[in-house]
Amino acid sequence: MSYLLDFFKTFDEEQLAQFKMLDLKGKEELVRDEYVRFASGKNFNEQAIPVKFQLTQKHFDKIVSVLLDKSIVRFYNNDFRLAIPALFRKGLSPLVIHELKIIERKLQKSADKQAQIAFLKIAVETLAAMYHPNYDSKLTHSYGKKYLDALGKTATIDDKVYTSLIIHQGDMIAQCFAGNENSYRPTALALLQQWEKALKNVESPFALFYYHFISASYVKFFGTEVKPFTDALEKALLYLQQCPSETQDVYTFKVLCELGFGHIEGVNYKAALQSYTTAFSQLKDSGSISYYPKSCFFNACILGNDITLAKQVFNQYLKQYLGAGVNRSLQFDVLVNAIVLNLYTADAEGCYSYLLQLMAYKKNEITRMGQLLIRICENLYFYRINDFQQAKTIALRNVKFMSRPENKNDQYTYYKAFFDCIFQFSKQRLAEKSISKDLLLQKQSLHGGMYAMFNNLL
Repeated sequence: MSYLLDFFKTFDEEQLAQFKMLDLKGKEELVRDEYVRFASGKNFNEQAIPVKFQLTQKHFDKIVSVLLDKSIVRFYNNDFRLAIPALFRKGLSPLVIHELKIIERKLQKSADKQAQIAFLKIAVETLAAMYHPNYDSKLTHSYGKKYLDALGKTATIDDKVYTSLIIHQGDMIAQCFAGNENSYRPTALALLQQWEKALKNVESPFALFYYHFISASYVKFFGTEVKPFTDALEKALLYLQQCPSETQDVYTFKVLCELGFGHIEGVNYKAALQSYTTAFSQLKDSGSISYYPKSCFFNACILGNDITLAKQVFNQYLKQYLGAGVNRSLQFDVLVNAIVLNLYTADAEGCYSYLLQLMAYKKNEITRMGQLLIRICENLYFYRINDFQQAKTIALRNVKFMSRPENKNDQYTYYKAFFDCIFQFSKQRLAEKSISKDLLLQKQSLHGGMYAMFNNLL
């Protein structure tokens, strides 16, 4: 599948109308019309186009490239400041990387030094925020070096801290989601300790803010205690309040959302919901932020037992991701949100519909954690519809799966205990007995925080 087809599948009505109006000639127009007529269908065969119009593969590839370039220029006014973030928000990571290389080559021929610097900064920010497994550490570090080299002697401590630590955050997240927490933890900590020493006599509010902000990320992905996480964020907020208003506008939302996440892990769901509500009340453009904080706001509503607000948040911020053309990995996460909501509202039919979509994913499309989430959603679905025999059978299978040597780590220990709870609870339900005190204690011993979303369904 070409970059053009990936891009085409994300078009909204306005973009489709603009695509139809592109200034083209000859076979470029014929190929464009072929996409308009058929590309939205499930059985569209892109490779049949060159045969139909008697094009060599090289000629067809050139036409596709022209259509792609002209579309991006038309949609985003030939401004990489608009194009790169917009393509990234669409979940088109491979296309983003492709465009970065093209834009970089064009700018290298330009004498506009400021445009080159602005581009490199956007490149670093975008690459560092790539969804796993599309994150490319080597490429991100490469652009980080290019950015600081372009700044040269004008690079400030703020520039250096920001560039180093935004990439470090990307590395930490990628390593965590790859299941390498234990092996990567010393490397992650070492870089933060280096910056801690370097910033001892520095008075820059932004540099100190950003150091504490990323330090919180380290605790989030590699630590176990909640207090160091929330403490780091509270310190970050104090320094952020000393920064210019435009900096506060960029980061206050992010810090409040992270603080909300910390309160969830600390089982202070009321404070978590307050943090997210405050953050989103200040949000001017929901389209400018990623899926993740929207999902966390939704989770805070569920955990705070405000199901009415959870519905509103899902419909306003999340449901749109289930439309055509959205990145499949991103849709997977939203499907999990949808299933959780339907489990809490006892909508068995809606839950089953979403569950079927979730289970249609192939193993190579999702992470190991994604595969585990499918097991959780399936098991909870049968438990909540009172099919305790099926719930018991699935739970036993899951307990055995979690007992495998490759699944023995701190994170998976919870899931094994959770599946065992479903197994034991289902046995009690099948025997038409009340849940025993011992089993209730077993449930209470499960790890809380975000996991309580699942625990509360038992």
